[in-house]
Amino acid sequence: FANRSQFSPKKGKKTYALIGEERVLAILVNTVFPLSYLYALQKKDSATQKLIYSFYHSMKRVNTNRIAILMAYRLFGLEKIKQFPIESEQKQQGLLQIFQDFCDTRISTCGKCFFPQIFDLSIGEIVKCPAP
Repeated sequence: FANRSQFSPKKGKKTYALIGEERVLAILVNTVFPLSYLYALQKKDSATQKLIYSFYHSMKRVNTNRIAILMAYRLFGLEKIKQFPIESEQKQQGLLQIFQDFCDTRISTCGKCFFPQIFDLSIGEIVKCPAP
């Protein structure tokens, strides 16, 4: 399909990327890796599990997600955020999962958040900031 822009037997002269690099990464991280890892786990294929695990943990982040940056700011504050750069897809996905599980876009709910209790942090240690 790289040389086709329609469903005809004729190939075009140009090649087209049907999806971009960011979408490929999103599909890999959110679909292919989890399903492949689950399959390897069910088949008790530890070599494939290790391969998927190491590849996932070595992936560099392609683009920055606003919510991931917001979560890093909320968790670490402006001063400490530099100590936690979001350079990997793994870290970015973790921050997105925390947001999905615990956060709300309304800033008024931050004070009622129970996420800090999981790590035995006081509410005051979590930085409050405007929602995206």
